[in-house]
Amino acid sequence: MMKALREIRRVLKPGGRLVIVDLGKPRSPFMRLLFTLYMRYIMPLLGGMVGRRGYRNPWRMLYKTYDQLIVNSELEKRLKILFESSGISEHLFGCSILAMAERAGVTKRE
Repeated sequence: MMKALREIRRVLKPGGRLVIVDLGKPRSPFMRLLFTLYMRYIMPLLGGMVGRRGYRNPWRMLYKTYDQLIVNSELEKRLKILFESSGISEHLFGCSILAMAERAGVTKRE
């Protein structure tokens, strides 16, 4: 994750902004457990019912991506390390995030 964020920072022009709108991994262990169960079992079940494809449907693959996410608080720390200005807005108890970071307006040698 740090390697990807470093590369994004490198290619952003001075004053450039990074905006991430994505699923989040809640800070609260209880909410993280609930959302993990939802992503692992309930979402694929609902997706299969709506798409009439049963449990073996594309929605079940989303859990593998979610499982690899870092907790929102860790993402926030990493953004603060690499960018001069950053923050995360959590929605739906942390299950959805809007993360923003800005590179300083002054050109620095990398």
